Amino acid sequence: MRYIVFHYFTLILIFMIKYTAIFRALKSDIIAGRYKPDTKLLPVIGLMKMFEASRCTVQHALSLLEKEGLVKGVRSQGIFVRGANDLRLYGRKRKKSDIRKVCVLVARDVMRIASSPYIQQIFEGIGTVLAAHGIRGYLLEALGTRFQEVFREINALEIDGLICVEIDDKTLQKELLQLKLPLINVEHVDVRSPSLMVLADHFHGGELAVKKLRELGHRKIVFLYGHNLKRRVIDETSERRWQGIQSAVKQVGISAFKEFIPMEIPPEEFPGRIRQVLRKYTGRTGYIVLSEQFLNTLKLVVEEAPEVMAPEMDVVAFGFYSAAVKVLNRSVWFCKWDADLMGRRAAEILLKREKVQPRVQLLPMILTRN
Repeated sequence: MRYIVFHYFTLILIFMIKYTAIFRALKSDIIAGRYKPDTKLLPVIGLMKMFEASRCTVQHALSLLEKEGLVKGVRSQGIFVRGANDLRLYGRKRKKSDIRKVCVLVARDVMRIASSPYIQQIFEGIGTVLAAHGIRGYLLEALGTRFQEVFREINALEIDGLICVEIDDKTLQKELLQLKLPLINVEHVDVRSPSLMVLADHFHGGELAVKKLRELGHRKIVFLYGHNLKRRVIDETSERRWQGIQSAVKQVGISAFKEFIPMEIPPEEFPGRIRQVLRKYTGRTGYIVLSEQFLNTLKLVVEEAPEVMAPEMDVVAFGFYSAAVKVLNRSVWFCKWDADLMGRRAAEILLKREKVQPRVQLLPMILTRN
Protein backbone atom coordinates (compact mmCIF):
# COMPACT_ATOMS: atom_id res chain seq x y z
CA MET A 1 0.00 0.00 0.00
CA ARG A 2 2.84 2.40 0.85
CA TYR A 3 4.42 1.66 -2.51
CA ILE A 4 1.14 2.39 -4.29
CA VAL A 5 0.68 5.71 -2.44
CA PHE A 6 4.32 6.67 -3.02
CA HIS A 7 4.04 5.75 -6.69
CA TYR A 8 0.84 7.81 -7.01
CA PHE A 9 2.43 10.96 -5.60
CA THR A 10 5.56 10.37 -7.69
CA LEU A 11 3.39 10.46 -10.81
CA ILE A 12 1.75 13.69 -9.64
CA LEU A 13 5.18 15.25 -9.02
CA ILE A 14 6.40 14.23 -12.50
CA PHE A 15 3.22 15.69 -14.02
CA MET A 16 3.73 19.03 -12.19
CA ILE A 17 7.39 19.24 -13.21
CA LYS A 18 6.43 18.58 -16.83
CA TYR A 19 3.72 21.22 -17.20
CA THR A 20 5.69 23.88 -15.30
CA ALA A 21 8.64 23.20 -17.62
CA ILE A 22 6.38 23.75 -20.65
CA PHE A 23 4.98 26.89 -19.01
CA ARG A 24 8.47 28.32 -18.41
CA ALA A 25 9.63 27.50 -21.94
CA LEU A 26 6.64 29.20 -23.57
CA LYS A 27 6.80 32.15 -21.18
CA SER A 28 10.49 32.67 -21.99
CA ASP A 29 9.77 32.61 -25.73
CA ILE A 30 6.89 35.09 -25.40
CA ILE A 31 8.91 37.55 -23.29
CA ALA A 32 11.86 37.22 -25.69
CA GLY A 33 9.57 38.17 -28.57
CA ARG A 34 9.76 34.88 -30.44
CA TYR A 35 5.97 34.98 -30.54
CA LYS A 36 4.66 38.30 -31.85
CA PRO A 37 1.72 40.06 -30.13
CA ASP A 38 -1.73 38.98 -31.34
CA THR A 39 -0.31 35.94 -33.17
CA LYS A 40 -1.76 32.50 -32.54
CA LEU A 41 0.14 29.82 -30.66
CA LEU A 42 0.31 26.31 -32.03
CA PRO A 43 -2.88 24.37 -31.31
CA VAL A 44 -2.85 22.02 -28.34
CA ILE A 45 -2.10 19.03 -30.57
CA GLY A 46 0.91 20.84 -32.03
CA LEU A 47 2.23 21.70 -28.57
CA MET A 48 1.72 18.09 -27.47
CA LYS A 49 4.01 16.95 -30.29
CA MET A 50 6.56 19.72 -29.68
CA PHE A 51 6.94 18.95 -25.97
CA GLU A 52 6.11 15.24 -26.17
CA ALA A 53 3.45 15.74 -23.52
CA SER A 54 -0.15 14.75 -22.92
CA ARG A 55 -3.11 17.01 -23.66
CA CYS A 56 -3.77 17.48 -19.93
CA THR A 57 -0.16 18.58 -19.31
CA VAL A 58 -0.22 21.12 -22.15
CA GLN A 59 -3.59 22.50 -21.06
CA HIS A 60 -2.29 23.02 -17.51
CA ALA A 61 0.71 24.93 -18.89
CA LEU A 62 -1.56 27.12 -21.05
CA SER A 63 -3.79 27.77 -18.05
CA LEU A 64 -0.77 29.12 -16.13
CA LEU A 65 0.17 31.34 -19.07
CA GLU A 66 -3.36 32.72 -19.21
CA LYS A 67 -3.39 33.43 -15.48
CA GLU A 68 -0.20 35.46 -15.93
CA GLY A 69 -1.83 37.36 -18.76
CA LEU A 70 0.64 36.22 -21.41
CA VAL A 71 -1.92 34.52 -23.63
CA LYS A 72 -5.64 34.76 -24.22
CA GLY A 73 -7.86 31.90 -25.35
CA VAL A 74 -10.58 32.85 -27.84
CA ARG A 75 -13.35 30.31 -28.22
CA SER A 76 -13.34 28.50 -31.59
CA GLN A 77 -10.32 30.53 -32.74
CA GLY A 78 -7.35 29.46 -30.67
CA ILE A 79 -4.83 30.85 -28.17
CA PHE A 80 -3.33 34.25 -28.90
CA VAL A 81 -0.21 35.93 -27.53
CA ARG A 82 -0.63 39.26 -25.83
CA GLY A 83 1.61 42.24 -26.40
CA ALA A 84 4.16 43.05 -23.71
CA ASN A 85 2.40 46.38 -23.09
CA ASP A 86 -1.08 44.91 -22.78
CA LEU A 87 -0.77 44.43 -19.04
CA ARG A 88 0.21 46.85 -16.33
CA LEU A 89 4.00 46.67 -16.37
CA TYR A 90 5.04 50.15 -15.25
CA GLY A 91 6.37 51.19 -11.85
CA ARG A 92 5.99 49.44 -8.54
CA LYS A 93 2.84 47.91 -7.17
CA ARG A 94 0.97 50.73 -5.49
CA LYS A 95 -1.20 50.81 -2.41
CA LYS A 96 -4.69 52.26 -2.43
CA SER A 97 -3.37 55.24 -0.50
CA ASP A 98 -1.07 55.98 -3.46
CA ILE A 99 -3.91 56.45 -5.97
CA ARG A 100 -3.27 59.60 -7.99
CA LYS A 101 -5.04 58.87 -11.28
CA VAL A 102 -8.44 57.20 -11.67
CA CYS A 103 -9.97 55.95 -14.91
CA VAL A 104 -13.75 55.83 -15.28
CA LEU A 105 -14.47 53.08 -17.79
CA VAL A 106 -17.91 53.30 -19.37
CA ALA A 107 -19.70 50.92 -21.76
CA ARG A 108 -21.35 53.72 -23.72
CA ASP A 109 -20.50 55.96 -26.63
CA VAL A 110 -18.78 58.91 -24.92
CA MET A 111 -20.31 61.34 -27.43
CA ARG A 112 -23.81 60.26 -26.34
CA ILE A 113 -23.27 60.47 -22.61
CA ALA A 114 -24.52 64.06 -22.66
CA SER A 115 -28.00 62.71 -23.45
CA SER A 116 -28.05 60.51 -20.32
CA PRO A 117 -28.74 62.50 -17.13
CA TYR A 118 -28.31 59.29 -15.13
CA ILE A 119 -24.72 58.71 -16.32
CA GLN A 120 -23.93 62.41 -15.95
CA GLN A 121 -25.03 62.30 -12.31
CA ILE A 122 -22.80 59.29 -11.64
CA PHE A 123 -19.84 61.14 -13.18
CA GLU A 124 -20.60 64.26 -11.14
CA GLY A 125 -20.59 62.21 -7.95
CA ILE A 126 -17.27 60.59 -8.84
CA GLY A 127 -15.79 63.94 -9.85
CA THR A 128 -16.81 65.57 -6.56
CA VAL A 129 -14.87 63.01 -4.51
CA LEU A 130 -11.82 62.91 -6.79
CA ALA A 131 -11.56 66.71 -6.80
CA ALA A 132 -11.78 66.81 -3.01
CA HIS A 133 -8.77 64.48 -2.82
CA GLY A 134 -6.78 66.20 -5.55
CA ILE A 135 -6.97 63.15 -7.82
CA ARG A 136 -7.11 63.36 -11.59
CA GLY A 137 -9.89 61.50 -13.37
CA TYR A 138 -9.99 60.20 -16.94
CA LEU A 139 -12.95 58.96 -18.97
CA LEU A 140 -12.38 55.94 -21.22
CA GLU A 141 -14.93 54.38 -23.56
CA ALA A 142 -15.07 50.59 -23.58
CA LEU A 143 -17.99 50.10 -25.95
CA GLY A 144 -16.90 47.73 -28.71
CA THR A 145 -13.23 48.28 -27.82
CA ARG A 146 -10.70 45.42 -27.80
CA PHE A 147 -9.31 44.78 -24.34
CA GLN A 148 -5.74 45.29 -25.65
CA GLU A 149 -6.64 48.87 -26.59
CA VAL A 150 -8.19 49.49 -23.18
CA PHE A 151 -5.05 48.16 -21.45
CA ARG A 152 -2.76 50.34 -23.56
CA GLU A 153 -4.76 53.45 -22.66
CA ILE A 154 -4.66 52.55 -18.96
CA ASN A 155 -0.91 51.96 -19.10
CA ALA A 156 -0.21 55.11 -21.10
CA LEU A 157 -2.05 57.22 -18.53
CA GLU A 158 -0.45 55.30 -15.61
CA ILE A 159 -3.84 54.75 -14.02
CA ASP A 160 -3.88 53.70 -10.36
CA GLY A 161 -7.57 52.84 -9.91
CA LEU A 162 -10.60 51.89 -12.00
CA ILE A 163 -14.30 52.71 -11.68
CA CYS A 164 -16.28 50.64 -14.19
CA VAL A 165 -19.74 51.96 -15.07
CA GLU A 166 -22.22 49.46 -16.54
CA ILE A 167 -19.47 47.11 -17.76
CA ASP A 168 -21.37 43.85 -18.29
CA ASP A 169 -18.95 42.29 -20.80
CA LYS A 170 -17.85 39.15 -18.94
CA THR A 171 -14.63 38.82 -20.98
CA LEU A 172 -13.59 42.41 -20.34
CA GLN A 173 -14.39 42.05 -16.63
CA LYS A 174 -12.09 39.04 -16.40
CA GLU A 175 -9.33 40.87 -18.29
CA LEU A 176 -9.55 43.95 -16.07
CA LEU A 177 -9.01 41.86 -12.94
CA GLN A 178 -5.61 40.82 -14.34
CA LEU A 179 -4.43 44.43 -14.13
CA LYS A 180 -4.29 44.02 -10.32
CA LEU A 181 -5.54 47.59 -9.92
CA PRO A 182 -8.01 48.73 -7.26
CA LEU A 183 -11.35 48.35 -9.06
CA ILE A 184 -15.01 48.95 -8.31
CA ASN A 185 -18.06 48.27 -10.48
CA VAL A 186 -20.97 50.70 -10.62
CA GLU A 187 -24.44 49.52 -11.64
CA HIS A 188 -23.25 46.22 -13.04
CA VAL A 189 -25.58 43.65 -11.55
CA ASP A 190 -23.48 40.53 -11.11
CA VAL A 191 -23.20 39.74 -7.43
CA ARG A 192 -21.07 36.69 -8.27
CA SER A 193 -18.26 38.95 -9.47
CA PRO A 194 -15.35 39.11 -6.98
CA SER A 195 -15.07 42.89 -7.39
CA LEU A 196 -16.35 45.58 -5.08
CA MET A 197 -19.53 47.11 -6.46
CA VAL A 198 -22.13 49.79 -5.85
CA LEU A 199 -25.62 48.92 -7.08
CA ALA A 200 -29.12 50.28 -6.85
CA ASP A 201 -31.24 47.90 -4.80
CA HIS A 202 -33.46 46.68 -7.64
CA PHE A 203 -35.10 44.08 -5.38
CA HIS A 204 -36.20 46.93 -3.10
CA GLY A 205 -37.43 48.83 -6.16
CA GLY A 206 -39.67 45.93 -7.18
CA GLU A 207 -41.13 45.79 -3.68
CA LEU A 208 -41.77 49.54 -3.61
CA ALA A 209 -43.53 49.46 -6.97
CA VAL A 210 -45.93 46.68 -5.90
CA LYS A 211 -46.77 48.32 -2.58
CA LYS A 212 -47.55 51.63 -4.29
CA LEU A 213 -49.86 49.95 -6.82
CA ARG A 214 -51.59 48.00 -4.03
CA GLU A 215 -52.05 51.28 -2.18
CA LEU A 216 -53.75 52.63 -5.32
CA GLY A 217 -56.20 49.72 -5.23
CA HIS A 218 -54.71 47.22 -7.69
CA ARG A 219 -54.89 43.48 -7.08
CA LYS A 220 -53.27 42.46 -10.37
CA ILE A 221 -49.76 43.56 -11.37
CA VAL A 222 -48.02 43.18 -14.75
CA PHE A 223 -44.25 43.60 -15.06
CA LEU A 224 -43.40 44.69 -18.60
CA TYR A 225 -39.73 44.08 -19.41
CA GLY A 226 -37.28 43.00 -22.10
CA HIS A 227 -33.66 42.70 -23.17
CA ASN A 228 -31.67 41.79 -26.27
CA LEU A 229 -31.80 38.03 -26.77
CA LYS A 230 -28.75 38.10 -29.06
CA ARG A 231 -26.52 38.92 -26.10
CA ARG A 232 -27.33 35.51 -24.59
CA VAL A 233 -27.10 36.82 -21.05
CA ILE A 234 -29.73 37.06 -18.34
CA ASP A 235 -30.75 40.62 -17.58
CA GLU A 236 -29.94 40.46 -13.88
CA THR A 237 -31.43 43.90 -13.23
CA SER A 238 -34.83 42.69 -14.42
CA GLU A 239 -34.41 39.45 -12.49
CA ARG A 240 -33.78 41.31 -9.23
CA ARG A 241 -36.78 43.59 -9.82
CA TRP A 242 -39.01 40.60 -10.55
CA GLN A 243 -37.81 38.87 -7.38
CA GLY A 244 -38.75 42.00 -5.42
CA ILE A 245 -42.16 42.07 -7.11
CA GLN A 246 -42.77 38.41 -6.23
CA SER A 247 -41.77 39.01 -2.62
CA ALA A 248 -44.10 41.99 -2.26
CA VAL A 249 -47.18 40.40 -3.86
CA LYS A 250 -46.91 37.52 -1.39
CA GLN A 251 -46.77 40.01 1.47
CA VAL A 252 -49.85 41.97 0.35
CA GLY A 253 -51.85 39.03 -1.05
CA ILE A 254 -52.21 39.97 -4.72
CA SER A 255 -51.03 38.45 -8.03
CA ALA A 256 -48.26 39.41 -10.47
CA PHE A 257 -47.44 38.47 -14.05
CA LYS A 258 -44.50 39.27 -16.28
CA GLU A 259 -44.52 39.96 -20.01
CA PHE A 260 -41.29 39.86 -22.01
CA ILE A 261 -40.67 41.83 -25.22
CA PRO A 262 -37.36 41.18 -27.05
CA MET A 263 -35.50 44.44 -27.59
CA GLU A 264 -34.11 43.48 -31.00
CA ILE A 265 -37.51 43.54 -32.72
CA PRO A 266 -37.96 46.35 -35.31
CA PRO A 267 -39.02 49.65 -33.66
CA GLU A 268 -42.24 49.73 -35.66
CA GLU A 269 -43.31 46.42 -34.07
CA PHE A 270 -42.79 47.58 -30.49
CA PRO A 271 -46.13 49.45 -30.09
CA GLY A 272 -48.00 46.40 -31.40
CA ARG A 273 -46.40 44.18 -28.75
CA ILE A 274 -47.35 46.65 -26.01
CA ARG A 275 -50.91 46.79 -27.36
CA GLN A 276 -51.18 42.98 -27.20
CA VAL A 277 -50.20 43.00 -23.53
CA LEU A 278 -52.71 45.74 -22.67
CA ARG A 279 -55.53 43.81 -24.32
CA LYS A 280 -54.52 40.59 -22.55
CA TYR A 281 -54.89 42.08 -19.06
CA THR A 282 -58.22 43.82 -18.63
CA GLY A 283 -59.79 45.33 -15.55
CA ARG A 284 -58.04 47.03 -12.68
CA THR A 285 -54.40 46.34 -13.49
CA GLY A 286 -51.24 48.06 -12.33
CA TYR A 287 -48.21 48.10 -14.61
CA ILE A 288 -44.53 48.15 -13.70
CA VAL A 289 -42.39 49.00 -16.72
CA LEU A 290 -38.69 48.35 -17.14
CA SER A 291 -37.50 51.63 -18.60
CA GLU A 292 -38.29 54.97 -20.19
CA GLN A 293 -38.48 53.29 -23.61
CA PHE A 294 -41.28 51.03 -22.40
CA LEU A 295 -43.04 53.97 -20.73
CA ASN A 296 -42.82 56.18 -23.83
CA THR A 297 -44.27 53.42 -26.02
CA LEU A 298 -46.99 52.61 -23.49
CA LYS A 299 -47.98 56.27 -23.33
CA LEU A 300 -48.04 56.51 -27.14
CA VAL A 301 -50.22 53.41 -27.50
CA VAL A 302 -52.87 54.38 -24.96
CA GLU A 303 -53.07 57.97 -26.20
CA GLU A 304 -53.63 56.73 -29.77
CA ALA A 305 -56.17 54.10 -28.67
CA PRO A 306 -57.51 54.90 -25.16
CA GLU A 307 -59.91 51.94 -25.29
CA VAL A 308 -57.01 49.49 -24.73
CA MET A 309 -56.38 50.98 -21.30
CA ALA A 310 -58.69 50.53 -18.34
CA PRO A 311 -59.48 53.93 -16.79
CA GLU A 312 -58.17 52.74 -13.43
CA MET A 313 -54.77 51.62 -14.78
CA ASP A 314 -51.70 53.02 -12.99
CA VAL A 315 -48.06 52.83 -14.00
CA VAL A 316 -44.78 52.67 -12.06
CA ALA A 317 -41.67 53.10 -14.21
CA PHE A 318 -37.99 52.58 -13.49
CA GLY A 319 -36.29 55.65 -14.92
CA PHE A 320 -34.79 59.09 -14.50
CA TYR A 321 -37.43 61.40 -15.91
CA SER A 322 -37.03 64.88 -14.44
CA ALA A 323 -40.52 66.09 -15.41
CA ALA A 324 -43.93 64.83 -14.33
CA VAL A 325 -45.54 62.35 -16.74
CA LYS A 326 -49.19 61.41 -17.09
CA VAL A 327 -50.85 58.59 -18.99
CA LEU A 328 -54.47 59.51 -19.73
CA ASN A 329 -54.42 62.06 -16.90
CA ARG A 330 -53.12 59.56 -14.34
CA SER A 331 -49.71 60.41 -12.86
CA VAL A 332 -46.86 57.97 -13.45
CA TRP A 333 -44.79 57.02 -10.41
CA PHE A 334 -41.04 56.69 -10.91
CA CYS A 335 -38.80 54.27 -9.06
CA LYS A 336 -35.32 55.75 -9.01
CA TRP A 337 -32.16 56.06 -6.97
CA ASP A 338 -29.57 58.73 -6.26
CA ALA A 339 -27.08 58.42 -9.13
CA ASP A 340 -24.88 61.21 -7.75
CA LEU A 341 -24.64 59.35 -4.44
CA MET A 342 -23.82 56.17 -6.36
CA GLY A 343 -20.85 57.91 -8.02
CA ARG A 344 -19.67 59.43 -4.75
CA ARG A 345 -19.94 56.13 -2.89
CA ALA A 346 -17.96 54.32 -5.60
CA ALA A 347 -15.14 56.86 -5.51
CA GLU A 348 -15.03 56.89 -1.71
CA ILE A 349 -14.80 53.09 -1.54
CA LEU A 350 -12.06 53.04 -4.18
CA LEU A 351 -9.96 55.48 -2.15
CA LYS A 352 -10.47 53.83 1.24
CA ARG A 353 -7.56 51.88 2.70
CA GLU A 354 -9.52 49.47 4.87
CA LYS A 355 -11.41 46.46 3.57
CA VAL A 356 -14.94 47.40 2.59
CA GLN A 357 -17.84 45.46 4.10
CA PRO A 358 -20.12 44.41 2.62
CA ARG A 359 -18.50 43.86 -0.77
CA VAL A 360 -21.76 44.73 -2.57
CA GLN A 361 -23.08 48.14 -1.52
CA LEU A 362 -26.82 48.51 -2.23
CA LEU A 363 -28.44 51.95 -2.53
CA PRO A 364 -32.12 52.19 -1.57
CA MET A 365 -34.69 53.32 -4.13
CA ILE A 366 -37.37 55.97 -3.81
CA LEU A 367 -40.77 56.54 -5.43
CA THR A 368 -41.66 59.95 -6.82
CA ARG A 369 -44.10 61.56 -9.24
CA ASN A 370 -41.52 64.23 -10.10
